[in-house]
Amino acid sequence: MNDNLRELVFEAHRQCEKKTYGWMRNPEEFRQKFAEVIIRECAEIALRENHDPYECILKHFGLNKP
Repeated sequence: MNDNLRELVFEAHRQCEKKTYGWMRNPEEFRQKFAEVIIRECAEIALRENHDPYECILKHFGLNKP
């Protein structure tokens, strides 16, 4: 797993833990938080990069074009 993605998993876990005492109690909330942190990360990349955001986001997460 890409380190950037791993960081986002931990951030989603931290956000859930504050509200529900652990993501295992509410996996749907964890999925929602994980999606939110990924979207926010992508938005930040798109704002700060002067290049094509599509390619920058793929590169950030260690992915190749499909």
